Amino acid sequence: MKNKEAELREKHEELTSLYEELTASEEELRQQFEELIKQQNLLKISEERFRLSAEGSNDMIWDIDLENGQQYFSDRWYELLGHEIDESENMFDKWLSLIHPDERDYVKKAFEKHLEGNSDFLKCECRMQCKDGSYKWFLIRGKALFDENGKALRIAGSFTDISDRKKYENQLKENAYHDYLTGLPNRLALYENFEKYMNTCHVKTMALFFIDIDNFKFINDTMDHFVGDLLTGLTQII
Repeated sequence: MKNKEAELREKHEELTSLYEELTASEEELRQQFEELIKQQNLLKISEERFRLSAEGSNDMIWDIDLENGQQYFSDRWYELLGHEIDESENMFDKWLSLIHPDERDYVKKAFEKHLEGNSDFLKCECRMQCKDGSYKWFLIRGKALFDENGKALRIAGSFTDISDRKKYENQLKENAYHDYLTGLPNRLALYENFEKYMNTCHVKTMALFFIDIDNFKFINDTMDHFVGDLLTGLTQII
């Protein structure tokens, strides 16, 4: 009888211990589940914040996983350039092919420099071809993620349309180096271009013509702009 009681007591203790373990496991699972829900909510908030930021900034967002080749280019990319979405395409190669030939090597070298760890950020400007054949200016910015050995694993960034800014800068340059009335190069343009020419010219003798037209506005006002245009046309021929 005593042996039976001892055996039952031992079984009871085992069941009690097992129950406590199951209760502890259940509590641990509950905490893990709550943490998972919390992380999912944080991820949802983060994704929503990212989406709103991307839409609000009016930039094109891109993300390239250098390990598995996965690429992401936001819809804004297609809106600004006019190209249609084709998920079968390698978007990075597609993007490189759209860069103006004059800037393509420069952009490639900027990417290589950053992915090799020789620059803190990727930042460059280039023209990209739209579907209608025209070009827009873009500021490209990006940042790569590296492993402990310095190998680039991922790179992400944005494209910003700076066409209006470039147009304004070109207009400022035009105004600075050309006469506002005739559109001809002014004295500042002469000084800078002459210095560049002297630094690259290898001839021993040369001549410089300086033609000054006084009262050009008076000519336009009294003899019509047609005569003034003829005079400015002669300067282009000379």
